[in-house]
Amino acid sequence: MVDRRLLVTYAGGFIGPLAGNTILALVGSLKDAFSVGAGEIFLSIPVYMIPFVIFQLFSGTISDSLGRKTVAASGFLIYAVGSVLCGWAPDLAFFLGGRFVQGLGFAFVTPVLHAIVGDFTTDERRGVSMGIFGAVTAGAVATGPLIAGYMDLIDWRLTFYLIAGLAVLVFLAIQVAFRGSDEERGGARPIGKISIREVVTNPCVIAVCVAGFLTFFAFIAVISFTADALSESPFGYDAPTIGLVLFSGGIGGVFVSPLAGYLVDKVGRFRTGAVGFVFTSLGMLMFYFSNGFWDFILSMVVVGVAASAVWASLLTLTVEIVPERRGAVASLFNSSRFLGYALSPVLFLGIYDSLGVHPIYLIAGLLSLAGVAIMAVMKNLLAKRA
Repeated sequence: MVDRRLLVTYAGGFIGPLAGNTILALVGSLKDAFSVGAGEIFLSIPVYMIPFVIFQLFSGTISDSLGRKTVAASGFLIYAVGSVLCGWAPDLAFFLGGRFVQGLGFAFVTPVLHAIVGDFTTDERRGVSMGIFGAVTAGAVATGPLIAGYMDLIDWRLTFYLIAGLAVLVFLAIQVAFRGSDEERGGARPIGKISIREVVTNPCVIAVCVAGFLTFFAFIAVISFTADALSESPFGYDAPTIGLVLFSGGIGGVFVSPLAGYLVDKVGRFRTGAVGFVFTSLGMLMFYFSNGFWDFILSMVVVGVAASAVWASLLTLTVEIVPERRGAVASLFNSSRFLGYALSPVLFLGIYDSLGVHPIYLIAGLLSLAGVAIMAVMKNLLAKRA
């Protein structure tokens, strides 16, 4: 029987990411509501991501001392407040303020949920649990715009009220599921004496953070600029068709992530991760040679499935490198990988404008292959430590 605390954690892992990219389905309505252009609406993405990336650096470490329940529950409440502010916003400035609060709340959710999965699983079953956790978060990323699109048929504000309501439900579920449980795992030291030096200077922690950064950095570049390229000549695909291409990769990862977690447990963390990086690189190169709708669908599915193996491996390693400080490691890892998410479109834009999308596929493929080397380095470092 699955631990009720893990069930609540999986529910939180689904609800947390919903707000991140729902904005993509609401651009038209938001432009009309606030009488602004698309550029102003897209400001809501970095406004959300900046507090999300920065405050993750501290939230997991705080949970090592105060306990997972307190920090995660507080994060969901803040997330709910930010969602209500977005739904109620009378103008763009107010809406952007709500997005900032959303990102702040989510920063106190992601690494803590990640650490909880590590706390309440055994070494033999941790990979499967991380695979399931990866599946529910990938499912949220894939379905968030879909939910927003249907809510927009009635009123775009309902999207944010729905997210707020779901966040409150998870807050209440956390109170019930963790009542009387030993959820203070890893929090023996008083908060004033917390030292993350052992975490920040740990070579294995640095390696897993670099791997997470590169994975998102390459993946987001490919899907972002592929989406734009497909809208231009010679393809000229409409928004629903482009959305279907992007959705295919996400939904593939949802179904394969639990299997990837099983392989992490049975085959090994490093071998599964290395194979995932190899096939991710292959998928990037498949994009280079794609010329039609089904080519792009197949490429996206290969990348999405391969990335699920990478994430299952990295998520598992993150909570095992320094077990007594897994909250702090989860903070650094999640902040690093989402920093790659945030920087990728900006840093690749010059290449795309000058040379088009194909060089991006080659660079992303090489970055994915670099992940194989990082896995080998981590394996060697942990073997020496043992």
